[in-house]
Amino acid sequence: MRLLNTTTLELHVYHAPVPPYAILSHTWGDEEVSFEEMEDSATEEKQGYHKIKQCCQRAKADGYEYVWIGTCCIDKRSSAELSEAINSMFRWYRQAQVCYAHLADVSENPQQPRVEFPKSKWFTRGWTLQELIAPGKVIFLAGPEWVEIGTKATLRDAISRATGIRPQVLDNAEEVFTASIAQRMSWASKRKTTRLEDIAYCLLGILSVQMPLLYGEGEHAFTQLQLELLRLSNEHTIFAWRQSNSETRETGLLATSPAAFKACGDVVQITERNTPSHSVTNIGLSITLPTVRSFQRIPNVYVAYLDCTSARYGRICLYLYRRREAHFSRLGVFTADHGRIWAQRTPMFIDLTLSTFEASNQPFYHGQFSDNTLARLVLSVSLDRYLRATPWGAHDVENESFQNRAADEATALLPGACRQIGSVIFQFLNVFLYFIWLMLVRNYISVFLGFVPLGILAGALDGAPTAVFILNLIALIPLASILGLASEVLPRKLGPRLGGLMEETLANSIEFIVSNIRRFYEGCLLSD
Repeated sequence: MRLLNTTTLELHVYHAPVPPYAILSHTWGDEEVSFEEMEDSATEEKQGYHKIKQCCQRAKADGYEYVWIGTCCIDKRSSAELSEAINSMFRWYRQAQVCYAHLADVSENPQQPRVEFPKSKWFTRGWTLQELIAPGKVIFLAGPEWVEIGTKATLRDAISRATGIRPQVLDNAEEVFTASIAQRMSWASKRKTTRLEDIAYCLLGILSVQMPLLYGEGEHAFTQLQLELLRLSNEHTIFAWRQSNSETRETGLLATSPAAFKACGDVVQITERNTPSHSVTNIGLSITLPTVRSFQRIPNVYVAYLDCTSARYGRICLYLYRRREAHFSRLGVFTADHGRIWAQRTPMFIDLTLSTFEASNQPFYHGQFSDNTLARLVLSVSLDRYLRATPWGAHDVENESFQNRAADEATALLPGACRQIGSVIFQFLNVFLYFIWLMLVRNYISVFLGFVPLGILAGALDGAPTAVFILNLIALIPLASILGLASEVLPRKLGPRLGGLMEETLANSIEFIVSNIRRFYEGCLLSD
């Protein structure tokens, strides 16, 4: 670490232990003094040199022998030294005795600074975010004369309102690591950097990431940052960003800049259960998520529940488009408070990035289907309502978490298998009764009424509960099929809910029967 002597303005290199030092935070101007210019006498005419002298004078008056200033204490000609400095900068600001934050665009008038303070350019720069959070003590100085206008502690509420950073983080830098990834990204969503890559590099310390620097890679630097976060953490809030445009299109799973996290200030990770692990592969992110068919019943569109939630709106869900078997791309993100809903744990690969051509084509619309496509829609839904039958089992998804319906593995497979059987029967009857409907439009009610006597008979058999249930199930099948078929032509919200309710009832009925058969079989084995 290279420090500047506050008396002689000479640079000294220190390794551990490092003497106590002050540090400077500021917005860079056009006449900053670099490391190689410090020994040039002509440098003293630059405005940046005046800033260095002012900082040294203030630090010396406060009893500090050394100060660190980013413009002149890093030899940027050395890529290794620059990389080490950027990866260590959060720690250097954290270890400083005091940080002087110079706000050149804030008035020195004692009546005005607190009004102008939140509007300073200093709050819009990417690098000053960590320079605000990391130091334990920050003194704000205004104008060319460096008039003190307050500290991070005395101006905490104004800073919190201007930045969206909660006061606890401003009081203690260690609290930054308790915030979710999405929250930390949201603090940088409105900030800018001169070089495109720096919007990623300025977040390394706040996100507790170390990575090599490669200037010239542009937006890919932010992608690399997210890939490193995926390697280090299984937190799902990194996927909770929103697209800037209102039209939903296929995109990759990763954001292109912190600006996409603007609305994520209240997104937190769910901690009640162990979040499923994930890995980055050459075809996308490999992950297993609880997944359901899209609520609009659009072919190849699914909803995947993430293990994170918005404090205001509820569980965070991803809209996914199935491009091919087990391979998905992102359509969008939304919040949903569905209480409890069936969802199947689905192994999948989600595209991390899509090319510009792919991302700008095949727009996704939530349009209604016309009447002349009803037959095709029924067949399409029957073939594509769920993913292929798998032994992964079904899970209850709640607003805050989802739990396995059974503790042991063998029992956990039962609901998923029954659901697949119920779904196949339900969809087959849907299609079958659709053609019956076409031929017997005026008499379809009799299909259901013919089973009413079965229900009456079932009610009389109090002593045989299994027989009662089976007879009721027989009466339920045509009812579920008719209502499920009708749900295709009902309003968007009512139709899917009604069809889903009937299908769940049928699946649960089959599960009940299979469970009774299983218990009966186990009882026979025990009696033998």
